[in-house]
Amino acid sequence: MAALVFAALTVAATWPLVRHLGSSLPSDLGDPLFVTWVMAWVGRHLTALAAGDLGAFARMWDAPIFAPDLRTLAYSEHFTAQTLLTLPLAWVGAGPIAVYNAAFLASFWLSALGAYTLVRALTGRHDAALVAGTLYGFNVYRLISLSHLHTLSAQWPPFALAGLLIFARSGSRPALTGAAVAVVATAWSSAYYLAYFTPLVVLFAAVVLLRHDAWRTRRGVVALGVALLGVVAVVLPFVWPYVDVQRGLQVSRPRSEVEMSSLTLDAYQAAGWHLVPMLALAVVAVAAVPRQGMRRHRWAIGLFALAAIAAMWLSLGPTPRWHGEPVALPGLYGLLLDYVPGFSGLRVAGRMAMVLMLALATLAGMGAMVLACAAPVLGRLAAGAAVLVHLGLYGAAPFPRDTPVGVGPLRPVPASLDPAGPVAPIYERVRAATDPTAIVVEFPFGEPAYELRYMFAGLAHQRRLVNGYSGIFPPSYRARLGPLRAPWNDRAAAWAALVPATHAVVHEEAWAPAQADAVRQWLAEGGAEPIGATGGATLWRLPPRP
Repeated sequence: MAALVFAALTVAATWPLVRHLGSSLPSDLGDPLFVTWVMAWVGRHLTALAAGDLGAFARMWDAPIFAPDLRTLAYSEHFTAQTLLTLPLAWVGAGPIAVYNAAFLASFWLSALGAYTLVRALTGRHDAALVAGTLYGFNVYRLISLSHLHTLSAQWPPFALAGLLIFARSGSRPALTGAAVAVVATAWSSAYYLAYFTPLVVLFAAVVLLRHDAWRTRRGVVALGVALLGVVAVVLPFVWPYVDVQRGLQVSRPRSEVEMSSLTLDAYQAAGWHLVPMLALAVVAVAAVPRQGMRRHRWAIGLFALAAIAAMWLSLGPTPRWHGEPVALPGLYGLLLDYVPGFSGLRVAGRMAMVLMLALATLAGMGAMVLACAAPVLGRLAAGAAVLVHLGLYGAAPFPRDTPVGVGPLRPVPASLDPAGPVAPIYERVRAATDPTAIVVEFPFGEPAYELRYMFAGLAHQRRLVNGYSGIFPPSYRARLGPLRAPWNDRAAAWAALVPATHAVVHEEAWAPAQADAVRQWLAEGGAEPIGATGGATLWRLPPRP
């Protein structure tokens, strides 16, 4: 029943996306298009790995962008959990956009089902669990994160907590295995959530294991040890490439950048009405702690109340602000930046808000339990009314789809580069006229709206690109930006920046005619040879250069 309810709510909350699964992307054509490309690239290599190609895992990290750089997949999230979840769809012929949309919709459905499972395990009540699942699966932070699949993919931590609780009570090894799988899926979904949810999982595990004796047997200790070693063994190979990149590029987010990506007190104020139903039920749970009948639930209410306070505080970043001005509150996140390895590479402290949402939804579910126990009919009606108000606020705005990304001084991206359309003819020419070792540079260069389309088209022609887009832009790419954005301004520098490209694709429709002529003239004067023109774009063979 819960699964069906949450599936219906997912369809309703994202309508009409389900009608355009293969042709439309939620939110905008920025990060969702990038993640679509990542999942397609990772899916190909996981499929090859499953078929026995043991080298596919290593090759997966050398994604075909930012040539000649290697380990380029580790410049952003790898989305392995989302890819594995939807890989069967790719195997039966679903396109990359449909696969992305399946992962997007699953994040809502599974988040709700995860919170339901956790509160069901904590309270033994389906009604309270339905409240928690609805509030977590469709919360306000998800509403403002529609373009970030790794932020939306917060479905696994509640399953991990539920599995740990069931194991602590009963010694169930399947429950412990489920918890371990959920922890791995969290790590494979988002590096942020590996860092942000792990303290809650560890604290929850310590509390429930100390409260129950099922794990104290030799069999229980062995099961815990095997689960822990298994998690470490399968997570580390996915962490090491990021450590390698962070060391190699000396990646460290400036404190100012972290502050810009933190939430503020006025941001919470702006979201106030969305939070009222959840907060009201959470307050009911906390207020009921002194009651005699709440003895067996006090630990959970206290733990999640502590988690909510800590998560909100951390989401404010290293310098908590109110209307742009620092407030007299220590920046708890600053301690993580200064003393915890790896946090210097995490920019968006605001994603701690998803930990807050899980803590509040769990408390709200327990508040619904308190109301139902106090007045079975009126209590359920009150909790149900809070949920309806919450859903009404959540669904008040129309669901955004395919919002264009700005193109700066360029013309709008031509229809030939529409990711939902057929492969542009120029890319069929690229595949036919170049060998697999070719490296392609595309013009216009450096504008994200165009770079993302080039990457998506690369799934068809399968050649490496000098272009690219990711969470990190390597020094080699940043050095090329100046000369190649307007190559007619400094022709010698632009030619030097083309190394190591062997071919160029020029989309003439992106510029005014005079600028398109300047690009063609620059290439011809340098010895490049046009070898195919179709659909408003030209493929050039570049001369050999040292």
